[in-house]
Amino acid sequence: MSRREIRRIGIVSVMHCMIDFLCAFAVYGTFRYRYDPFRVYLYYSFFAFAVQMPLGILLDRIIGEGRVSKDLPPFWFTTAGILVTLLGTITNPIILGIGNALFHTGGGVTSIQEDDRAGLRGRGLGVFVAPGAIGLFLNHSGEFSGNELAYSNTTGGGATFTLEDCKLYANDAYYYADPAYYAENNIPGTPWIKTGVSGQPALYSNTGNTMIAIKGAETAFYGNSSYAVDVASVTTIHDGFFYSMWADATVQVNAGSNVRNNQKLIIYGGTFVNDRLSAVRAMNGCQLWVFGGDFIMTAETATTYTDMAVVRT
Repeated sequence: MSRREIRRIGIVSVMHCMIDFLCAFAVYGTFRYRYDPFRVYLYYSFFAFAVQMPLGILLDRIIGEGRVSKDLPPFWFTTAGILVTLLGTITNPIILGIGNALFHTGGGVTSIQEDDRAGLRGRGLGVFVAPGAIGLFLNHSGEFSGNELAYSNTTGGGATFTLEDCKLYANDAYYYADPAYYAENNIPGTPWIKTGVSGQPALYSNTGNTMIAIKGAETAFYGNSSYAVDVASVTTIHDGFFYSMWADATVQVNAGSNVRNNQKLIIYGGTFVNDRLSAVRAMNGCQLWVFGGDFIMTAETATTYTDMAVVRT
């Protein structure tokens, strides 16, 4: 066993971790927000896995012809796989899948060759395979936590957002976040947070086919004189604290005329407090499903609508 074999196996193993991390991050953290998720998974999986067999046959034939050193074709495939994968992360899942297949074919054959030279009896190939799982594990599947918001640059909506352990303040700190603004205006980058906006909700979305999930025990949305959450989209709330002082609802789902009856608010837990009127309100035929949570209306008499903490109109 020489250091050369160990070094080559080590290099392709580390690259395996990186390639699988990039692929998972692109598929679950970028492409599923840009395209139809089902097609993303289908196209990527086909080209990443099914194409490995014909690529392997092609590689074996090139090596078998003996026109070049048998070390070169796997190197070509591995290098091409890295470059095509990097290109695929910023283009589409088909190119990403082809890059993945090229790398796994070339890297796998390289590991087999070096394993055979070193007399490792398959252990070198095992070292190559294992880091792929680490790369998948390190990827956070496109979900964002802390004070970050996920975004999509899909024009016209179709975005999916997960807000976990976020703290958003409207009016008090003058923060205004609108995830749907990204989808409609094709803006990449960090979330749109405007400063100096008074009377705006802490979280606002008016795109009908946007899906928002709010969770995390540390989540806190403060609306003050406006809504804590005002959406016209499919929204689930799993946990958190939501408060509004002057608005007629703390959390509201409301359908526009063009997307009516496509919106729903599903609440599994959380604490919803309103000092003026309803804690939660669904309007214009939106669906409201409540499976848990605490709903508090502190005002003794509601000023409009009805004296109820949870309202559907």
